Amino acid sequence: MKGLKIFISFIILFLALSTPGFSQESSEKKWQELSKAERQKIRKFYRKWKKLPKEKKERLQKRFKKFKSLSPDKKSRIRKNHKKFKNLSPEKKEKLLKRFEKFKGLSPEEKKKRFMKMKKRRSERRLKRRQERSGMSKMERKKARQERRKKRRQRIRDGAPQN
Repeated sequence: MKGLKIFISFIILFLALSTPGFSQESSEKKWQELSKAERQKIRKFYRKWKKLPKEKKERLQKRFKKFKSLSPDKKSRIRKNHKKFKNLSPEKKEKLLKRFEKFKGLSPEEKKKRFMKMKKRRSERRLKRRQERSGMSKMERKKARQERRKKRRQRIRDGAPQN
């Protein structure tokens, strides 16, 4: 969790420093434009960064380069998911991180098996919805879609796993 915060902070700082037209003069001007609180936050981050072991810095830099090379759509999804994660309760974050660690420890075959199982369930749900929609009017379909979205949002708020 702490590592994720450091990584996100690193990304923000690195983005600021890696923008086209970045120069000492422009950076000083940008620094002066920051509020006192923002400057303190950056200084605090910088002190943390300096204390990190070399291996961790390298790992974070590697992740950042990978992030930077992603398509805008993927970057957007990552930011959106991070925002969702950030808004979860500490208990839900812990639960999610445990599930992720458990999944990370699976063999590639087991990961593929679970992914295929999830994909199959998703296909079955789509087929079921298609069959349900076949006899519905346009308004009924719209109402059913709104109801599904409402239920999904509620499951997400409750921290229930997505099927």
